[in-house]
Amino acid sequence: MIIMNDNEFMEIAINEAKISEKIGEIPVGAVILDSQRNIIAQGHNIRKTSNDSTAHAEIVAIRLACARLSNYRLDNCSIYVTLEPCLMCLGAILRSKISKIVYGATYTGVCNLMLCELKVSQKIIVQSGVLEDKCNMLIEPFLGNGLNKNKYCY
Repeated sequence: MIIMNDNEFMEIAINEAKISEKIGEIPVGAVILDSQRNIIAQGHNIRKTSNDSTAHAEIVAIRLACARLSNYRLDNCSIYVTLEPCLMCLGAILRSKISKIVYGATYTGVCNLMLCELKVSQKIIVQSGVLEDKCNMLIEPFLGNGLNKNKYCY
């Protein structure tokens, strides 16, 4: 059995982001793992190509994971995302009961801020900065030098 680490899972999310970039989307990718750290879903931004403003990488991956597990709850699952989840995606992550968020590039700071402000009863682990430089290089051409500033939602 091969045990993968956070960097390796983030690399898979980066590959998903590159797929979205190739189809003209903002390059964001996501990977969802079950409690045994098996990949159960992957997703990338498809907002433009699907004409769906909610089709962020996280939402795409959550929908697929729920379908694969035949359950709307993703208890004890983890999500790896190349860019810090926006408020909509954070809400979906919380509602699906994902217990761990790992992301690379920080953009708005909304993820940690909202988890603190909301005083969420759900225990959730947040880890930021995994392969941050690689994730930043991927997203900077699309968000400019606005990383870590609250002025744009992807």
